[in-house]
Amino acid sequence: MAHVPAEQRRHLFVEAAVRVIAQHGVSGATTRKIAEEAGAPPATLHYCFRSKEEIFYELFKQQAEKIEEKADYGVEGEGLAAASARLLNEIVAWYRSDPDYTRAQMELLMWSIRQPQYPDLAVRSYDIHEKLFAEVLRHGLAEGEDESLVDLLAEQIPAVADGLSLQWFTYQDDDKLQRGMEFAAQSFAALIEQRHDRTKTVKARSSSKPAAASKKPAATSARRTSKTSK
Repeated sequence: MAHVPAEQRRHLFVEAAVRVIAQHGVSGATTRKIAEEAGAPPATLHYCFRSKEEIFYELFKQQAEKIEEKADYGVEGEGLAAASARLLNEIVAWYRSDPDYTRAQMELLMWSIRQPQYPDLAVRSYDIHEKLFAEVLRHGLAEGEDESLVDLLAEQIPAVADGLSLQWFTYQDDDKLQRGMEFAAQSFAALIEQRHDRTKTVKARSSSKPAAASKKPAATSARRTSKTSK
């Protein structure tokens, strides 16, 4: 391997690990195979990373950074339905644009769940995504919409995107994927509209109560006046 800066060399090893994991799975991603894929001697890899687990952690980190860089915050106040649909489309499109990375991520998520020494690796990966998606959704929150839906949608959008992506890898059917995305977007929109209507109803009821209460003293006063005149 030609002389390159240390950070760039680390990145090359991570990219090589992605290709190896996508092809052979986590169990088949030995440091020797990763080094061969990167075109470097194993000693160079061990100079950058103490273990393959360190490479896996760096892969998670870089994947989260890529999604953050590509995140489109959209138009402020555009509405949760539009923001949710756009986020879902962006995630699935990103997964499809780099299938090796997506396969590697799925392999690593299952691997990390089974590793007692890395109990929170998968959790941290999801937490990074959910935090970013919540920021995007909060930016798109329209006036009158239920803000409590932001965190719920931020949790569900990556879960739905992962499921749709896994289904697409299985069937390789673009029409099936499109139907799934449309159904998910419509389901999100229906929930948002339902909460919006409920919020408007609650506000309407609460605003009508003071008006009704203010009429009672007037009626009492009228009865007192009638008694006095008698």
